[in-house]
Amino acid sequence: MLPLDLTLQVEKALKKARHRKERFKKKRDPKSAGAKRIQECRVSKITNGLDMLKRAVKQGFRAKYVLVDSWFL
Repeated sequence: MLPLDLTLQVEKALKKARHRKERFKKKRDPKSAGAKRIQECRVSKITNGLDMLKRAVKQGFRAKYVLVDSWFL
């Protein structure tokens, strides 16, 4: 098994969550790595998973199967 890539995912905000106003409050340069990760957090898990597979294939990686955790679905 060889880990190739990762993504950060966030849970959907609860309507009454106390911390929802504080989430992603920090100002970031849109071109920075942090800002790109925040944008990635807002994309669905399935879309991020497919993007990771596409990046791996583009880099020449070939696999017979893909293993994901149960949380992914």
